[in-house]
Amino acid sequence: YYDFMGYARNFNRLPGGWGLEFIRLASGGAEGRDANNLRTSGFDYSETAIAVGGGLKGIYFSKLSMGVSVKFLSRTLADSADRHFGGDLGLQYGPLLRGRLELGAVASNVLSFSGGDTSDKLPLLMKAGAAYRIAGDVLLAAEIDSDGKFKVGSEYALGIGSLRAGLDANMVSFGLGTVLLSAYSLDIAVTRHPLLGLSNKISLGYQFGGGKNKREDKPAVLARDYLE
Repeated sequence: YYDFMGYARNFNRLPGGWGLEFIRLASGGAEGRDANNLRTSGFDYSETAIAVGGGLKGIYFSKLSMGVSVKFLSRTLADSADRHFGGDLGLQYGPLLRGRLELGAVASNVLSFSGGDTSDKLPLLMKAGAAYRIAGDVLLAAEIDSDGKFKVGSEYALGIGSLRAGLDANMVSFGLGTVLLSAYSLDIAVTRHPLLGLSNKISLGYQFGGGKNKREDKPAVLARDYLE
């Protein structure tokens, strides 16, 4: 199973904000086998991640935003366990072309440490992407990383809801989101993987100070989401 919880808020007097998140992925009851393929005791696997980060807009240039985050990852497999620490740096520039275009770049795991039953570290990964408003409320976002992986996605906003679709080399995904009672948001996504098949995610969000939900600039939102 997969669980996620996040929280974010603005700085009181500065043009920026901070947030934190908790993610857990776990699978239990797997059947163990020895070197001779004989059945042994069962085992569990889990990954737990905690991250905190912040960002500011107007760093040296009015259209430049910069953010940093630190994260902790713990993994367990049967009786083995390891821990990883990493730091990320991100930049976003825009809007450009009369509010149609946003550009972004991320360096993941600029700082990386590990402990426990491993000497491996989280690898350095570079990403660059852009979000462009094609026409009206139709948006297109794309991302490429230093491993050569390319992703593309689109969103169409209509009324109080949005339709979304995404594609990379291995998966295709579809989703929709809507705002409920001004302060609540509901998002549903379905992903199809060639080996894992169909999986779905459902998330519920709440904006504190209900009734003050403002529509964010969509290119900025997509650039941020696709560069996570």
